[in-house]
Amino acid sequence: MKKRENTLTPVKPPEEKISKHEDVVLKATDEGINTYKVIPIILSNENADVIINNLREKIDCGEPLTKADLMPLCLSLLMGGEMTHRERILAAYDITRRATGVGMDVIQNVEAVLYIMADKFLESKEMERLKEEIKMTRLGQMLFYDGVVEGEERGRA
Repeated sequence: MKKRENTLTPVKPPEEKISKHEDVVLKATDEGINTYKVIPIILSNENADVIINNLREKIDCGEPLTKADLMPLCLSLLMGGEMTHRERILAAYDITRRATGVGMDVIQNVEAVLYIMADKFLESKEMERLKEEIKMTRLGQMLFYDGVVEGEERGRA
């Protein structure tokens, strides 16, 4: 049986590349066949208030929202702006409640990320107050239902 000849030519990985981007050094490092590029994303320069207000206006005008419209809400706590973290979370949950044009799965994902971000940024007292606010969201209803099911299962055991 004839042996198949290797037609692939080995490629020498490029040397480390460094480029500048607004006082931040970006670096690409090669590890085997993979190249890893570190590109910092600085969200503190973005204004969460503007994003939230634009989404509110869009909803008030009756325009449907897209997944791309809702994704910045997930990162709104990392952005700058005048609103407090709690106000941003409440505004974001209000937007998800009123949103049309996107599927339930997208809204649930956004609400889940908002809850996780809130847990990282808010104090315990603020989280308790927030819990009351989100009880009627889709995520809150799902958590409530899961708790009921779990309680029933424990009751049977």
